[in-house]
Amino acid sequence: MRRLFLVAIGLGLVISWGCARNDPSPGVTATPRAAVQLTLLVVDDPELAAAARVLRGEWAERSGGELVVQEMTLDEMLAAKQFSADAIVYPSRHVGTLVARDWLRPVRDSVLKSDDFELGDLLPLVRNESMRYAGRIFGVSLGEPPLVMAWQMPPTQNPPTPLPDIWEKLDRLLPLETSEDDLAAELIVRAASYVDRQHRAELLFDPQSMAPRLTSPPVVRALERMVARTNRTDRTAVRARFTWPTAGELESESPWQFAALPRAASVFDSIRDRWEPQTAGRPLAVLGFGGRLVSVTRASRNATSAFKLLAWLTTGNTATQLSSRSQATVWFRNSQKVQASRWLADRGGEQVARLVTRQLSSDSFYVLPRIPGIDRYLKSLNGAVVRAVRGELPPGVALASAAAQWKALTESLGRREQRLAYRSHLGLAEVAD
Repeated sequence: MRRLFLVAIGLGLVISWGCARNDPSPGVTATPRAAVQLTLLVVDDPELAAAARVLRGEWAERSGGELVVQEMTLDEMLAAKQFSADAIVYPSRHVGTLVARDWLRPVRDSVLKSDDFELGDLLPLVRNESMRYAGRIFGVSLGEPPLVMAWQMPPTQNPPTPLPDIWEKLDRLLPLETSEDDLAAELIVRAASYVDRQHRAELLFDPQSMAPRLTSPPVVRALERMVARTNRTDRTAVRARFTWPTAGELESESPWQFAALPRAASVFDSIRDRWEPQTAGRPLAVLGFGGRLVSVTRASRNATSAFKLLAWLTTGNTATQLSSRSQATVWFRNSQKVQASRWLADRGGEQVARLVTRQLSSDSFYVLPRIPGIDRYLKSLNGAVVRAVRGELPPGVALASAAAQWKALTESLGRREQRLAYRSHLGLAEVAD
């Protein structure tokens, strides 16, 4: 049993067990051990919160303590001045926000090095990228789904025709069904594919100055291609969009097929200032638009017990039960691959399981910047992209407008602080304990 002992206060109680045994005090009984109550705060994920509540009885039997599960919207979390929970589950793209506020404790080495935790069982991109910030691990993943292409052929077309794996070929075949709310995400996905691996992580900002890079050739080309395919008048019976395979938005009577994100035919060489043929054969894995982390908070007065809870929630059968209930997660351990259907239901079976596992083991990837205000940056960029796609502004003008908004937002949040957060995201800076 894992219990927290009450601390005895007073010189009369600070005696050895031997002395107490030889000098019993009539009428004095031993102080009972106190059960620890831990509060788990779940942000923006009602399904995951419901799954956590189901596990409360098992935690009580295991630890002798009580687990209280609370919920909060993302807007409430971002507006909060503080909170008193012992542990928090939150969208992984906001780890930089919470670290900047000094709300999270780095995960203890005793947890990460534990044989029971099995750090090496975590899929490579989960372990080495989505969980790391400023060279530290502040939270353990409950799943980080990579973006993939989802496509649907007419029921009469059997077997389905494979989807082109090059953006240029895909654009010639059909337009994507991207809602206006997701246009900034599509722009980033496309632009990242136009940048060589060496400079891809710095796609959106200059890490030295935090100057926006929205008017760089890869971003401009990405928007130009989006505008061109939107203006097409021909339509096909094929439907396609980018998403992750556990997203609830794909409910439909006809089955969806899944494929890796398309590659670009050419990439921009910023050193030579020219476009070069694409030589990398691996598709790009894009992370950060979904995903959940669980962290122990600075506010917890029971950090030792909270870290035991964190390890329990992210390992073994408990991790599978919890993570598979969320639409924003996917399996995150090698040992969970055989249970991929728990996350996918009837979507694609073994083919999708292999695809996602391969993506989360890739060395070709891009992670959305995990900096304070990331949703505000995306919202302002999305507005500019919408105006370009609607034909209200030329792509270059729209992106210059968004860059000006980003610069103003960075100044309002503190350029020095934002630069530190961005460099921490890139692994170029360290955050003190």
